[in-house]
Amino acid sequence: MITVFLTDDQTLFLDSLGLYLQGDPEVEVIGSSVTGRDTISAVRKKQPRLLLLDLKLPDMPGLEVAEVLKNEFPEMKIIILTSFENENDMLSVVACGIDGYIIKDISPEQLILVIKTIDAGFSVMHPGSYKSVSKAISKELCHFIEMNGCYDFSNFNLQEQRIIKLITEGKSNKEIASLLTYTEGTVKNYLSKILQKTGCRDRTHLAVQALKKDLA
Repeated sequence: MITVFLTDDQTLFLDSLGLYLQGDPEVEVIGSSVTGRDTISAVRKKQPRLLLLDLKLPDMPGLEVAEVLKNEFPEMKIIILTSFENENDMLSVVACGIDGYIIKDISPEQLILVIKTIDAGFSVMHPGSYKSVSKAISKELCHFIEMNGCYDFSNFNLQEQRIIKLITEGKSNKEIASLLTYTEGTVKNYLSKILQKTGCRDRTHLAVQALKKDLA
């Protein structure tokens, strides 16, 4: 049985989705929530096998919820189910190791198939989203090549690489948070970890070292 927890800020959508999923004999909906904080609390207690999560929540970004829960429960599967295809969101989903990114125009039958596929250990991305991510990654790789490899990101994950790149472009924590759909607090936590890894004194020192290719 695939136990599923649902999070979306629209109660009617939650109820409809829950009723449909319950009709499949291999799926059991064990709870739902309209906020990020309630989701984190409930998932910690119920520990479902899979979380269906909207990105736009009233109290905190869905990506932040996903990152918190993936760190605590790495074996739990998380599917982002959203209304919009946003390049920054999609890249952040990939960086956080989230298992699926699906647009809400998917049919109920397809969603059931996605849930079962991801529960079996595969990752799934909406066809249009996959194309967008491929283009975005190619664009960033071309940018690094054009800059003659001036950034050495070999010891950082994708999200850390993106934050370093934005810092070298002079972006503030607030601007980075907006671009990556995070809170400023989350960006500060990322920056602290990056500074610890590199031994840099501050963000200015980090930017200079990145541009000099002196990162370890």
